[in-house]
Amino acid sequence: MNPSTVAPSPTPTITVTTTPTSTSTQPTIIEEQSTIIQRQLSAGWYFGSKDNKLPGTPDSWIYVEAGRSSCWHKPGVECVTGATTYTCPSNGWVDCMPVLDEAKKIACSTEAMAWYKANCPEFQGAAL
Repeated sequence: MNPSTVAPSPTPTITVTTTPTSTSTQPTIIEEQSTIIQRQLSAGWYFGSKDNKLPGTPDSWIYVEAGRSSCWHKPGVECVTGATTYTCPSNGWVDCMPVLDEAKKIACSTEAMAWYKANCPEFQGAAL
């Protein structure tokens, strides 16, 4: 066969399908998802930019800017683990001085401050 008369091969198409497990609490990143799904509601969070808040997301959910890890989550739930880490400060103030250990860094984070404002009626602010 003369190479100039050989028809080009068709470009292969690859389709990737994943099936979530019933025990997983971590949301799946879904391109072009149009509404929040039950698994994301149950987990309490999903990845997405500020402009990608999915229809059906509860109004109480908070947006956290974290670059490629930006997400929407319900108050008191961390993106990724789904663990509640915040509690309302007993006197209305969060002690952020000096920030030496990991627990204080978490308690004084931007996400924590947003959670306190949304969930703690007596919250006054942070001592910086």
